[in-house]
Amino acid sequence: MAQRTSLTPIELAKIENPEGGTRERLNPKANRLDKYDLDQKIVYEEKSGDFLLQWNGFDGKRKTVVYHPANRLHAVVTARVERDPTGNNFRYTYAVRNLPNSQRELQVLYIAIGADVSKAESPDATWGPSVAFTDYLKKALETPSGWRWSQTRGGRAGLRPGESAYGFAFHSPGLPTPMRCFADIQKGMKGVGEEVPEELMAALDPVTWLIPKGVTIGPVTPPEKLEPAKFLMEIEGMIEVATQQGWILSPPIAKEFRDSLAASATLMGRTDSRAKRAALEAILKRVEEEKDKALLSEAYAILRYNLEFLLSRIPQ
Repeated sequence: MAQRTSLTPIELAKIENPEGGTRERLNPKANRLDKYDLDQKIVYEEKSGDFLLQWNGFDGKRKTVVYHPANRLHAVVTARVERDPTGNNFRYTYAVRNLPNSQRELQVLYIAIGADVSKAESPDATWGPSVAFTDYLKKALETPSGWRWSQTRGGRAGLRPGESAYGFAFHSPGLPTPMRCFADIQKGMKGVGEEVPEELMAALDPVTWLIPKGVTIGPVTPPEKLEPAKFLMEIEGMIEVATQQGWILSPPIAKEFRDSLAASATLMGRTDSRAKRAALEAILKRVEEEKDKALLSEAYAILRYNLEFLLSRIPQ
């Protein structure tokens, strides 16, 4: 997992203080309600990366609640794809590692998808049932669809720094494609006897979903109308992403595959099916030769299963 690009945390150093804010409390001596100023502040603690939410409480005392953003969470996601026994679907399996330099516990994993999924699985009983993205999550993560796992059972509230979990999985007919992934910490703050003022909560809204994000592979529905040359160029674009993400360990091997895909694309306009199939089969042979060598599991899945899909559509 060390070669792969880790999820990128969003650096936060400031959240704007809310303006104004007053409340009323009982003045027992005068038997009336008096207004008081909340004097709300959000203070950033550089060492911990936390934000202190402060305000004047109903009881006249200064209140402080600690807000832990997810920007001190550092993680890596790994994906592997294989055909399921039916041969009609793929089994996508993911692992996540909370890196040793992380300062937060990793509680939630999000994987974006672009195709139907079924038979979702969790690593173990400490992870609750996996669920599809709600409309709220789709909007918050700016992602059309996805799948979510959260570790909330068995006394666990997330992976500690240095810990890993493997076995996040689902089945899908969709082809492996670079997709977004996210990791998050446990939401919520410890109470202090009264609710955090809504003005302070509103100030947190813009940063609540600034969580670590990265790239993995996920299922995407195959094109209904296949254009072979265009499809090969799309695979070539995926190889660019795979190289950037550290899924291809050798730049010369990455170039070899890009050149082979480009050359094969030029053949797709011809009528000779044997030449087309021979070109694709030659690339697939090289894919198998570089499996677990220059090609990590994500790059291998992209090349193998997309090329096999195309090959199956070319007459023998």
